[in-house]
Amino acid sequence: MENPNPGRRPGQLHFQDRSNKGAKYPFDFESGKFEGLPRSIEKAVGNNPAFIAGIRKGLAALGEGWTCAPTSG
Repeated sequence: MENPNPGRRPGQLHFQDRSNKGAKYPFDFESGKFEGLPRSIEKAVGNNPAFIAGIRKGLAALGEGWTCAPTSG
């Protein structure tokens, strides 16, 4: 989660893959998924409770309500 310009542009949530030269996959707030996230990563982290908790924490910090469980792919 980051917002380099608070009050001037909305913050963003993304997944950063350090094993792939820092590839970033932005979170789509409408679909509840990370755009372009490879299936292998989705399988590795998608059902991890800590991963989902992290997404929810980021969404809460950005002021985004989330009533259903976000998915990763």
